[in-house]
Amino acid sequence: MDTTQSLDITRTTYRVADFLSWQRGRNLNLRPPFQRGSVWSAKAKSFFIDTVVKGFPVPLLFIQDKTDPETYEPKRLVVDGQQRIRTVLAFVDVNCLSDRQDSDAFTVLRMHNADLAGKRFERLPADLRERILNFQFSVQVLPSTTPNAALLEIFARMTAT
Repeated sequence: MDTTQSLDITRTTYRVADFLSWQRGRNLNLRPPFQRGSVWSAKAKSFFIDTVVKGFPVPLLFIQDKTDPETYEPKRLVVDGQQRIRTVLAFVDVNCLSDRQDSDAFTVLRMHNADLAGKRFERLPADLRERILNFQFSVQVLPSTTPNAALLEIFARMTAT
């Protein structure tokens, strides 16, 4: 990427429910070619869900907004944050993941939250389900014009630290 050029990044928030809707509508690309597969352990996933439930801050997500030239539908490509998004989507609705694996089905461990231990999302009280669905991720949205080389550089920089 030309170092004299600046990206026009939009800073915003999106709820878990937004990501779920995009995933169900096939408008979210969790795994562009440069992304690795699902690598978080059940323990890491459990800890992350407990973080969401408690409303603690989580690192920024980076996505690129694009428009599908054939369907004219908005598409969102995950540049950084796939593990976090995938974890919360799998917890809420594992079936929304088209490439789901056995490891995507998990529950919160007792060591992280005794009240939630072993419970699936649908078995949680309605107010807690709503709190999880309304959890807001801070997101930096890269424009559709962002070159692939810049996306790769951003990904490399985010995963190097």
